[in-house]
Amino acid sequence: MRDHGAGIPPATRHRIFRRFDRAGGKRTVGGSGLGLAIVDAIVKAHGGGCHVTDTPGGGATFTIRIPVSPGSGTLPLPVRAGDVVLQREAAE
Repeated sequence: MRDHGAGIPPATRHRIFRRFDRAGGKRTVGGSGLGLAIVDAIVKAHGGGCHVTDTPGGGATFTIRIPVSPGSGTLPLPVRAGDVVLQREAAE
């Protein structure tokens, strides 16, 4: 994900994936500080990692890397939220 907002100062990047921690600065949007912690926990559970870097022109770029299972040979197909809802409704 990439944005062109205020960005995340390098000095605070080490803590933005912690629960209830938020980067400093003035924000117009509230939050609990859990979103990135949840993403990080899920990615780590799959053997991956989350990273944040500067976006050229201002902002932040978040990169999520999850390794492909050895021996699978292929990447899984993307899943769309609408497909999940349709599968659930068909099962009911």
